[in-house]
Amino acid sequence: MPTWLLNALQTFQGSNPAQFFVPTILFGALLVIRRGWRGLVLSDETLRSVTVTLALTIGNGLIATIILFEVDLSVAPWSSIGLPHLSTQIWEGLPWPVGVLAAVLLIDFVDYWTHRLMHRSILWGVHAVHHTDPRLTWMSAFRVHFLERSIMAAGYFVGLGWIGFPLSYLIAAAVIAYLHNRYVHCNLGWNHGPAAKIIASPNWHRWHHSTLPAAYDKNFANVFSFLDLVFGTYYNPGPCETEVGLAEPSPGPIGLFLYPFKYWLRLARKRTPDLPFIGQKN
Repeated sequence: MPTWLLNALQTFQGSNPAQFFVPTILFGALLVIRRGWRGLVLSDETLRSVTVTLALTIGNGLIATIILFEVDLSVAPWSSIGLPHLSTQIWEGLPWPVGVLAAVLLIDFVDYWTHRLMHRSILWGVHAVHHTDPRLTWMSAFRVHFLERSIMAAGYFVGLGWIGFPLSYLIAAAVIAYLHNRYVHCNLGWNHGPAAKIIASPNWHRWHHSTLPAAYDKNFANVFSFLDLVFGTYYNPGPCETEVGLAEPSPGPIGLFLYPFKYWLRLARKRTPDLPFIGQKN
């Protein structure tokens, strides 16, 4: 991998301004291509939604410096506690694009199962924060509770920490997954045609956020939608024109922060009969 590209990817990955600036330019351009300049005009509700998400993101950033679990995906942590792992030399013989593709696929495999677990367990109260957004934009990808970031990091550690990917593969794959995750949240309506069964599209992912009961607990992958085909959770009957979000009103930043704790309190008091997808079923 060229040194200049590795440096660029590392700068993007570690720079909050770049994480916002690059997607803003990229997906803003896509909206202009799709809808003309009017695609950049936000309705009052969309503007409120984006503002709430930004406030939550800032709060997450402050919390991250204190308690968030960050993960090292190199084999070093596994070696330090005596766990078996693969050698990085296994991967270094591959052409760099093939190695990056393998890393993206395995990251998405972990994403799929961690995401699915959060939908079908008491962890739903954490992930439900992401589903509260009533207006999907690329910014919706930032609407996650700080606990979800740690849950995902733990999933990556368990699922990927032993594999021994070279750093250059991991960095490039993480940036690709990051940008694609923001892409599928864009309100573009694109469905990728036959390729929708291979690569996740904005329309396909909108079904994941849909209020339609038939779409509940479907489309868990981030990049490769064929994972949902393989594991029986694929749903893409056509253009998704339904409402998105939860049945309950979308809370403000403080309400989003408190959401998992209120959810668990409700469970403890047995006021909610269902564990999975409570927010949309009630």
